[in-house]
Amino acid sequence: MNKLISKYKIILKGLSDLTANLDQAKPCDIAFYRIHDNEKAMALFRERYQKGSAGLVITNREVSDITTLVVDDNDFYKLQEELVEELYPINREVKLIGITGTNGKSSVAHLCQLILNANNLDACCIGTVGVVKNESEIMESLSATTPSFIDLRRIIFKLKNITYFCLEVSSHALEQERVKKMKFDSIGWTNFTQDHLDYHGTMESYFNAKAKFAKYCDTNFIIPRSQKNEFQDKLDFDLAPETKNLYGEEFNLSYNIDNLELAFALCERACGIKLNKNIKLSLPKGRFNLFRKGDSVFIVDYAHTPDAIVNICRETKKHFASYDIITLFGCGGDRDRTKRPKMLAAALEFSDKVVVTSDNPRTEEPSDIINDILEGNESEVDVVVDRKEAIHKYVREYKRPTAVIIAGKGHEEYQDIKGVKHHFSDIEEVKSALGEL
Repeated sequence: MNKLISKYKIILKGLSDLTANLDQAKPCDIAFYRIHDNEKAMALFRERYQKGSAGLVITNREVSDITTLVVDDNDFYKLQEELVEELYPINREVKLIGITGTNGKSSVAHLCQLILNANNLDACCIGTVGVVKNESEIMESLSATTPSFIDLRRIIFKLKNITYFCLEVSSHALEQERVKKMKFDSIGWTNFTQDHLDYHGTMESYFNAKAKFAKYCDTNFIIPRSQKNEFQDKLDFDLAPETKNLYGEEFNLSYNIDNLELAFALCERACGIKLNKNIKLSLPKGRFNLFRKGDSVFIVDYAHTPDAIVNICRETKKHFASYDIITLFGCGGDRDRTKRPKMLAAALEFSDKVVVTSDNPRTEEPSDIINDILEGNESEVDVVVDRKEAIHKYVREYKRPTAVIIAGKGHEEYQDIKGVKHHFSDIEEVKSALGEL
């Protein structure tokens, strides 16, 4: 037992935590960092090493002038597993609920933990919006939708008062085995549309990555009733039963009905009992957050794929049938470029006006991203490169009832520009603009 810990003579005295985030590591941390064999990767390692202060850094190759514990490539992840079992054993009963899908993961995970907590069962959700119980963040924000294998086990181990963990499980996480050695009590698949082709290459590979989730659960996927035809003959599944909306107008939107029904089905399967449905529920921050001013509404939503844009625009048009619809969005840099013109086509389908702006440009020039969005377009589109300027231009008084959708960032409170995250919140900017009216 623990043969690799012995092989590499690791002494755990004073080292109580593991992390895969070298730049955030503390003196009590063992930090794992896998270095690819090129100069850029080595430079990135040095940069992140200088930011952190790990007590021990474990790498798969030597670095001149920096002392690390170098382990064989074949041992790198096996040693992680040994140390995880040593420092973060799951030696109590926990229940795991997992949600995958292109869109809706955050909403379903959030609803699951609200449902369970309202039924006097201790639960939290882990995902895009952080580690949350009820409406409060109970651990620091995460750097990924699904934490690394190390971080996920640490969270579960440290939250000793939590029994139910409702996890967003991304295709990246499944491909990279971030939930390995974990057995889920129920798993759901919200939908499947284009995203992350920059990583997976093809829709088939993307689908197969998500389908790997099945091996972590002894029961079938649960899917929304509306998705039956989409998944027919592709995998084994059970349909979420119908649930009456007792929870407010945002749950009249068809995809939020799907999310609601899926959440109740996942919780009841994990619990093994019928749950009280006469409870208070809400959507997570940045998911159809609605602000009113006079006869107009302003909606902040995380929609950042073509399908999500279609859904938010179509449902807004249905819900506010007599309103003019204005959709403002951008596309992230260093991500799937093929979806950029599709995002515009999706917005144009149900909007009376479309505004193209910046999202997280990352290392790309915003103007280059916008040119990709506009490629082949012949419709009239307003372009306002600065996102703050765009929001303040369109969050205003209108002569006719108008619904303005600000899509893409939702809960995020930053813009990533050239590797630096600058504070920026769509919600704050909408509130600021409304306060100026």
